[in-house]
Amino acid sequence: MESLIRFHFLRPEWLLLALPALGVWWIWRRSQDPLRGWRDQMDPELLSALAIQHDGRGDHSAQWLLVGWLLAVIAIAGPAWRPEPSPFAEDASALMILLKADASMEQKDLAPSRLERARLKIADLAEARKGQPLGLIAYAGSAHLVLPPTKDTAVVAQMATEIGPEIMPVPGDRLDLAMTLAGELIAEKAGGGSMVIVADA
Repeated sequence: MESLIRFHFLRPEWLLLALPALGVWWIWRRSQDPLRGWRDQMDPELLSALAIQHDGRGDHSAQWLLVGWLLAVIAIAGPAWRPEPSPFAEDASALMILLKADASMEQKDLAPSRLERARLKIADLAEARKGQPLGLIAYAGSAHLVLPPTKDTAVVAQMATEIGPEIMPVPGDRLDLAMTLAGELIAEKAGGGSMVIVADA
């Protein structure tokens, strides 16, 4: 019973291709009955007695064509016993954002600035991961934990707006320190996690 419940088609919309094949087969079957026009006009027993009997070994190519068509449709529909995980299923693993906050991020070659663009990206990510663990690390010449993984992703987006070169104690680009810090935090989580780098280069 459990196997039947887990059986499904990956592309069920392709099963619609079976309908025209069944319709053609039904029309063909009706056309193969030479007595069809007499059945409503003669007594069934008399009709049976007058009918010429045959051994039933006629041309079955149409039936085999139908079977082949249905098998092909089923194969294309993708029968499976184990459902694929939904891409919208909740991800319990932590995601750490590594935000570069060096002076180079204040350049305005990307309007309004590289840093503002980075903050917008973080806001989009926070919205997409709403309710899922999200953390923030700021780095320049040193790396600092701003927020550990939290399901309140709106707070992460808000804190990112407060991060800038002016609050970093050491200028530079020590991404390695940020990755080490993020790795330590992820290692503490039972569900593991990953990291995303938001930087100019």
